[in-house]
Amino acid sequence: MEKSLLLSLLFLLGYGIQAHGMHIETPGLVHSDLQPFIISCLIDAPTATEAVSNLKAYALSCKHSLLFFKKNGSLTRFLIDTLIRRYADFDLSVLDTLQFLEEEEYTCYKNNLLTGKKIHELFLECKTNPPLWYKARALLQSLKENRSSYQAANYCGLDKDAGSKTIQKNLLVDAFECGAPQEILILLIDLKAEVNFPLKGQSPLLVATSRFLTCPTASLQLKDCLKGRIEILLRAGSSIYQCYHQSEGTPWDFKKRTDLSLLIQTPLLEAIRKNDRELVQFLLKHAHHISPSEDTEGCLVLLETAERALEGVCSLELVKDVLAALDEVNSPLVSGMTILQLIIISGSRSLNVERALRIISLLLEKADPTVRGCGGYPLTALEVAYSLGHKEIITLIEAKAGIDPANDEIDPRRDPLIIAILALGRCKNETKKEKLSQDIQCLIKAKAPTEIEGLKTLAALAAIGTLDIKTIELLCNLEILSKNLTFNETMPGYGHVNSFLHVLAGITHMMQEVLAQHPVCPIKPVINFLIQKGMLVDRKNNEGKTAAEKARELGMNDFADYIDLEMKSQPPSL
Repeated sequence: MEKSLLLSLLFLLGYGIQAHGMHIETPGLVHSDLQPFIISCLIDAPTATEAVSNLKAYALSCKHSLLFFKKNGSLTRFLIDTLIRRYADFDLSVLDTLQFLEEEEYTCYKNNLLTGKKIHELFLECKTNPPLWYKARALLQSLKENRSSYQAANYCGLDKDAGSKTIQKNLLVDAFECGAPQEILILLIDLKAEVNFPLKGQSPLLVATSRFLTCPTASLQLKDCLKGRIEILLRAGSSIYQCYHQSEGTPWDFKKRTDLSLLIQTPLLEAIRKNDRELVQFLLKHAHHISPSEDTEGCLVLLETAERALEGVCSLELVKDVLAALDEVNSPLVSGMTILQLIIISGSRSLNVERALRIISLLLEKADPTVRGCGGYPLTALEVAYSLGHKEIITLIEAKAGIDPANDEIDPRRDPLIIAILALGRCKNETKKEKLSQDIQCLIKAKAPTEIEGLKTLAALAAIGTLDIKTIELLCNLEILSKNLTFNETMPGYGHVNSFLHVLAGITHMMQEVLAQHPVCPIKPVINFLIQKGMLVDRKNNEGKTAAEKARELGMNDFADYIDLEMKSQPPSL
């Protein structure tokens, strides 16, 4: 049981401290040995210019390679498709450097892109002179017999977003921004314009939903028109989850959602952020069947919706709508935690306990509280709740899991004393801290000596895991946490632990990346306090190593040096 609590505390510490695009067919004529190299050249290059430079160098490296590029029309189409899809800086000037490819296919592709550019320029003229839309209609209709019309229809112009980042705008986006008639949108889609393209800019659906959301409420006719166009895109396969990152390389980190909401956009998220239930329901109703990958993206949207509902900035009805559209909500996300686990953590911090319980209760209609996370968080939702010491959430999840504390074997982690210790450790209000301290003292006095003895290790580990000095100090004063306390556990990636300093070393090892982001290490004050209280620094684990020696073995020299420094600063014992 101590091991389970230790993992629970590591879980809490680790958390607390802390698309779709143009479809590309693989050309059948590409030699299997060459294709991986060609693709790797593209993926590894940061810009289209460098990617082409890599490919050209390879093509000119020997006569056989050059002939392979010169004779392979399928490869030519594949490479240009890939360059357009992957690189926001691809334009006609980059295309001009690809003349080492198969001539006929290259020339055809270039002419189609020039036609696409002509359409783009015509759209801009139509924006200021609407009667010219008949010319755009005629030009698009003339492409219907062209087997490679998708190349023209997917032409992308380059632009700058609000943050001065280079982005792509395809003709569908141009059509929306220029106020094109609905017939123009349908023609572009018929010509195989990709509705989930570009990846380096806003998708047509994102542009359409953004316009709908900023449309004046009184403009009912305009809103109906936009909704009709949104439906056309959805019928054509537009993804309501396609993500546009306004900041390159920014991860989708929901712990910093308030900041990232300005950087990350999807059609569905924009509707949720505006609390527009009508549009949310419309998007969910008309969207294509959710694929497994979209189910994951849908879970991320559900997570943000639930987080916003916790803050009171979006309605509980939106949580219900998004939840109802998902088939799978139990898979761990990138962090290794499930949605339910993450919302339990956020809910435990919420000032509105009633709202938090309602949201968790909604999630429990589909989420399985017995599913374990993965990676560094192999706990169930109930074990997460135990770790947080939130009594109401524990009771709610136990009821869903069919656990009756009155009849079933009681998990020591739900003991009122453990819950009170964890609550004290995370409490920031000094008045409430004082009340919790008194509650802990009363709970200890009410227990028989044998019962206290059996809970000492759990209580001590709970206090250490909070990294809260006042909580640790209280348990030391109450003689629950003492230097003579013994336990034997194993920590993942660290090994055997039998002292509190070993536990802290193990935590530091597991959470190095998270701890590195903090300007002040929260573990050092705990080390300092424990050493001042005379905790055994020289206790060796079953490998015969002290915490400092084990830390050095794992490359944590700063941790080991800090222990040595603190030991030297202590006054000599009498």
